[in-house]
Amino acid sequence: MMPYHKNEQPNFKQKLNTAISDLKQKCADKVGKKAIFMRLHQTANMEGMKEYANDLMNEQGCAADLIVLYQPAYINDSNLTQTTPSQYFCFLKSANWDENKYPIKMKAVIAQHIINPSKQKMVWPDGSLKDPPRDHYMYSTGQYFVATKMNEKLEGTVTMRRKPNLSLIPVYQGVPLVGVFPPNDEFLVL
Repeated sequence: MMPYHKNEQPNFKQKLNTAISDLKQKCADKVGKKAIFMRLHQTANMEGMKEYANDLMNEQGCAADLIVLYQPAYINDSNLTQTTPSQYFCFLKSANWDENKYPIKMKAVIAQHIINPSKQKMVWPDGSLKDPPRDHYMYSTGQYFVATKMNEKLEGTVTMRRKPNLSLIPVYQGVPLVGVFPPNDEFLVL
């Protein structure tokens, strides 16, 4: 865990400002509505970005009619037994956005749609969940070596629940059984 880089939020804001500036320059004579789609990482300050994007949207002459803030995350259930990919969408519309003429219809195809940004929690050794410090990155990775039971066909079974960013390495008679695997489980191939 570590504090955000001092440029963390300013970088997001700059990217949003650049997108609006590009819309002004490249789409000034275009008809229709103009939208910006921005992905934020799981630990980004979504509330701060919503407030900033909303302020930009309300400025006189803003080139964007819609700003979509998108935050994918992995969510554990309360028992920490299941991890589910999730997607949070925040739609910030200009005052002249006509919902009847331009309805927004988005559906989470692979992950579940959540109505509030995900919240990071830390699991302490006693099993309790605690809030991490605000404006910090949280990252975990590791390898977990698990004894493997083999049958007569040399098929192995590992009995353990998967955790995000944790690579399980089966071990048979003291020998790790490794292959070419992604470094963690957060890869999604479409």
